[in-house]
Amino acid sequence: MSDTDSNPEYPPLTQNLFDAYSVPVGYPEVNEPSTTPLGSLPPSPRPKSPEMAPGDSSSSGKNPAFSFSTRVNKKTPVNVKLDSIGKLTGQDNYQIWSASMKIVLKGIKAYEVVVDGVSPADDADQTEIDAYEHLKHTGSTIIIQAISQDILEKLFELEDPHLMWTWLRTEYYRDSAFALVSQIMNLVSLPTQYSCTDLPAFISKFESEWLHFTKLSKASSDSYPKTFATFLNEDQAKRDFLLGFLVKHHKNVIDNLTTKDSLSYADVKQRLMDIDTSEIEDNPALLVSKPPGNKKKGKKPSKLGNTNNSSSSSAKTCTWCKKHNPGKSEGHTWNECFCLQKINKEKKEKEEKDKAEEANVTTEQKVRNKSFYFDMACTSHMTPYAERLLNYSVCGGFVKSSSQKTMEIMGKGDVVMDCVLRDRSVSSFCVRGVLHVPDLAHPLISWRKLREKGYTEFGEGDYISINKGTKVVFEAVFDGSLFKIPETSQSAHITYNFSHQALGHLAPSTMDKLLQLYSDADIPIKPTNHICSTCIKSKMTRSPRTSTSKKDRKKLDLVHSDLSGPFPVPSYGNSLYYITLIDDATRVAWVQFMKQKSETTKIVQDFVAEMELQNHKTPAAFRTDNGGEYVTKDLKGFFTSKGIMHEFSPPYSFESNGVAERLNHTIGESLRAMLESVSTYNKKLWAEAVLTSVYIKN
Repeated sequence: MSDTDSNPEYPPLTQNLFDAYSVPVGYPEVNEPSTTPLGSLPPSPRPKSPEMAPGDSSSSGKNPAFSFSTRVNKKTPVNVKLDSIGKLTGQDNYQIWSASMKIVLKGIKAYEVVVDGVSPADDADQTEIDAYEHLKHTGSTIIIQAISQDILEKLFELEDPHLMWTWLRTEYYRDSAFALVSQIMNLVSLPTQYSCTDLPAFISKFESEWLHFTKLSKASSDSYPKTFATFLNEDQAKRDFLLGFLVKHHKNVIDNLTTKDSLSYADVKQRLMDIDTSEIEDNPALLVSKPPGNKKKGKKPSKLGNTNNSSSSSAKTCTWCKKHNPGKSEGHTWNECFCLQKINKEKKEKEEKDKAEEANVTTEQKVRNKSFYFDMACTSHMTPYAERLLNYSVCGGFVKSSSQKTMEIMGKGDVVMDCVLRDRSVSSFCVRGVLHVPDLAHPLISWRKLREKGYTEFGEGDYISINKGTKVVFEAVFDGSLFKIPETSQSAHITYNFSHQALGHLAPSTMDKLLQLYSDADIPIKPTNHICSTCIKSKMTRSPRTSTSKKDRKKLDLVHSDLSGPFPVPSYGNSLYYITLIDDATRVAWVQFMKQKSETTKIVQDFVAEMELQNHKTPAAFRTDNGGEYVTKDLKGFFTSKGIMHEFSPPYSFESNGVAERLNHTIGESLRAMLESVSTYNKKLWAEAVLTSVYIKN
């Protein structure tokens, strides 16, 4: 029997040498971080090297005796590189550091000396002692190289590597709930560290933190961390956490990946790594972070220095080239395709050019003085009025008039013209490169310059029309000597379309009635070609409704009511419904907002009280549908106490409650149109849109 079997002072070596969190033999387990001074470190018993009992041999089936000399090879010196192991800085990285160091110590055969504190037996020979001292010095050297300068200053008094290891464990080891919570915080803070510049590095950091979190959960003795460990072992959980961390930075890409539930974490990782090698268009931060310059020049290092990209690039396929350039689709993706980028660039330049000269139809009645004249012989656009020029820049030169008078050019710029057409509409037209000639008598538009840009001319009587394709850009009218281009006033004008939108997309026929009622209303005349695309989308119906004959009723003889909702999002007042009340005789409407349908009775009671106080009359009858909000016991008792008749429309017959239903339909159309026409579309503004619609209707 060996000494370790009979003497409890020498416990056997741990068998699970790869457990980074096992408690070393010779000192107690530490659950909380402490600040133990080096001088007060309790001496730990040093296990002696086990010896072979008399008669034992390696062939007898028992483990051979522990020997230090067999672990030292003096012919081959120990050469260990610690570059890949981060230096110990404190509690934050002790777990990873200790696990890495245990692997290194096992590799140099010094694990038992440094971690377990094994020492030679009392009767060991000099060879064993020398080998033990050699392993001690090797272990001390490795530890000193793997700790930070601040910790080294605290550790320099200790020479024994086992005492060093024991002090570091006592000082920095954490096996508590706080350690697990701290690691959770490290994991969830990863998205704030991502700057869209290096996706592979972020994924590597995520995997490291996830592995550390998993190990802490498994090593704990409590029940809930083990539940965490079961959850963390799920591949789907790891996948969803990674996608959730990146969704703010690569929204379109992540949305596409989340629709495929069959993808594993490895599949998602591979797709993210592939995407990162190209320009991600949905991430402006990533595009800004790339240095400007020639794209081809920026790709040369990857081709010359990274041989692994050749196989991945050959597997790429451009979906655009596959459709438009067959045979040239391999080796790149659609967002790396130079052909597609060139076409998009040309298309964008053409759109910007056309937009600058696009005619925008408005209406106005005032005409500007000092208008431009259309000149067939003029070589350049020119004007004597510098205030008309936008993007003004100074330049030199001279021009000659037909009378051979020389006039100096002071600068040039752009002019925006609001040209009045014969149909009383206005075409906005931008003229570029207009010369500033102060001595010029009249502003001139050059036909030669327009013809060079593809404009065409059509003459009819005293009018000349200049067209861009089929669109009339401007018209010039003969005033007795020259063709003058009529223009609107420079003052801010109100367009018909603006008035139409401001009035809640009111029907054009109603706007005509408004002009008849209010002659001083600043509303332009409707253009002949007015079309509101927003109204077309928002007010589309199945079939026209037939109007019902109006009975001879007096004010408040009959009140129609209906409820609408719930809306998909609450308003800014947290309302989800609105109720309308319409007087049948005057068709004046009231609207109230509700958070719940149960508020209907209270709103009807308040409405009746308001009518009694303001109009000295109680509504004679209410007409509603059979909705549950209208058939409550409280509302029935209230109508009975006031002598109000309650009329119900037949079930599934909306036409019977047509007045209220028609108003709801009108409000819905106006609501959609108003929200659709606002650039900052916000669904929470639906209540304000409803109030605006009812106010305009009244």
